[in-house]
Amino acid sequence: MDDVSRQNAIKALKQTKMEIAGEYGMNYEDAFEIIENASNKGVLEGYFKKLEKKKNLGQGISRHLE
Repeated sequence: MDDVSRQNAIKALKQTKMEIAGEYGMNYEDAFEIIENASNKGVLEGYFKKLEKKKNLGQGISRHLE
């Protein structure tokens, strides 16, 4: 992973943490545990499936526009 991809991934993770914290009225730092839980078939697994679908849709649109 190059530096730009790594920095983008870090920014995306921070954004996701802020979205989760805002949506569920919780501390920003606690959101990491939720992300980890969701990646292991936790309570918010459906939330991450929606994010993945949005990402894939965006990539498909980008490819189509090129």
